Amino acid sequence: YTSVLDIDGVVGISISTRPDCLQPEILDIIEEIASMTHLWLEIGVQTVNDSTLKLVNRQHTAKDSMDAIIRAKKRKSINVLAHIIIGLPGEDDQDFIKTARAISDWGIDGVKLHHLYVVKNTVLARMYSRGEVKVFETPEEYAEKAILFLKNLREGIIIHRLSGYAHKEYLIAPEWTAHRGIADRIIREYFSKG
Repeated sequence: YTSVLDIDGVVGISISTRPDCLQPEILDIIEEIASMTHLWLEIGVQTVNDSTLKLVNRQHTAKDSMDAIIRAKKRKSINVLAHIIIGLPGEDDQDFIKTARAISDWGIDGVKLHHLYVVKNTVLARMYSRGEVKVFETPEEYAEKAILFLKNLREGIIIHRLSGYAHKEYLIAPEWTAHRGIADRIIREYFSKG
């Protein structure tokens, strides 16, 4: 990772990983890099609902996420960010609220939100074609749930991303996912009104 610091204009590093891949020796390396530059450690939490994590085959638990975040936060200079997917199969408002409150309690510094979208040639695509998975059909529908999530985050958490994007060549649903920024604008307008 450190070789990129020699590239002109590089001001920091972001490392993305799963919560179950942060053994102490890996955190030692990340902490060392964080002492050299601005660093964000992005952890794929997705949700704190263990049933959902099992359903989507994440191969980690909410406890794995909590442990990884807490251990990373004990290290010097590591900013921790959680990736969250709003709209995973079977989840509802209470799941979104529970996830927001849990990651807030765990001490995250930032969050990247994604809405559930379906791309070609995936298990999720097969589930979607059988009617087993629903997506947010409109950006407004997603924005409503994202706003609910955001209102339940601890104050001071940096929002790095409000929604996902997929290239239309790979995308199955929802169609609006191929148009960057649609849901973002709706969410920003909501919060700008106070």
